Amino acid sequence: MNAALSAYVRRRTEDDLYEDIRDLAELIGLTPKRVPRGMRKLLPQLGVVGFLFHVLDSRGSFSGWPDVTLINPYGCLMWRELKRVGQQLSAAQKAIGELLTAGGHDFAVWTPADWPEPITTQMRTFRKLRPVLLAA
Repeated sequence: MNAALSAYVRRRTEDDLYEDIRDLAELIGLTPKRVPRGMRKLLPQLGVVGFLFHVLDSRGSFSGWPDVTLINPYGCLMWRELKRVGQQLSAAQKAIGELLTAGGHDFAVWTPADWPEPITTQMRTFRKLRPVLLAA
């Protein structure tokens, strides 16, 4: 990575990265285009294929919960913690990530250095992922 690109990546925030992720989710058909509040009840009729949840304000929320949760059309979940380049997970974030991973969930940390790759490939693959159903 050249010096100018490296400086640009280091300046990008978690919010900048979230905007890219949200736009990509819409572009690949994982989530609907932004819909005005009054129209949200129509989402099932519009053929919503997935969902993206992002904690806008974590005050009062459970400490360590991942920043982004994606649900694909088949009910699979992807959990992502967003960090600036060089920023580390808190102890609570690390513990939640380990619990999710131990339970077979797709948990990872994304930073602006992961944009556009591998984030784009991971999201495109996730869009088509089907759950593995185990016999009881």
